Amino acid sequence: MKNILLAVIALLLIACSIFFPTTRERERNRERWQAQGVSHYRFNLSIGCMCPWYDQMPLTIEVQDGKAVSISASNGQDVTPFIETFNRSATVEALFDIIQSAQAAGADEIRVTYDTEYGFPTSISIDYIRMAVDDEIGYYIDNFEVLNK
Repeated sequence: MKNILLAVIALLLIACSIFFPTTRERERNRERWQAQGVSHYRFNLSIGCMCPWYDQMPLTIEVQDGKAVSISASNGQDVTPFIETFNRSATVEALFDIIQSAQAAGADEIRVTYDTEYGFPTSISIDYIRMAVDDEIGYYIDNFEVLNK
């Protein structure tokens, strides 16, 4: 009986860390990312939401010295109409800021996974109001490549 209780508690703790990532976990991964000293990198970003740019995903983003120097849509369309929105999530630091803002806003559900080597978020899923429709947003990062340290 004691073993079953311990297993249930362990599962609950794991579930809580997935659905409600802690500030400590975010900051630990941010520090891991910063310690890498990566100044020039490229990655694909898909933003999942009920948004008008859905057909442009994933975006290929190149970042140098903390600024997005290139953002291109997978379908070749012009990203200019949405560039301000895309720039809000166009760097690893911006993605950490999105997590921090959602935590500060008291979002009902936040799920985050982090890259084990570099510490950057690879998946962010936010539901600001559980009972609301179409307020969810997700950020999915893949094909990360260091271009220069």
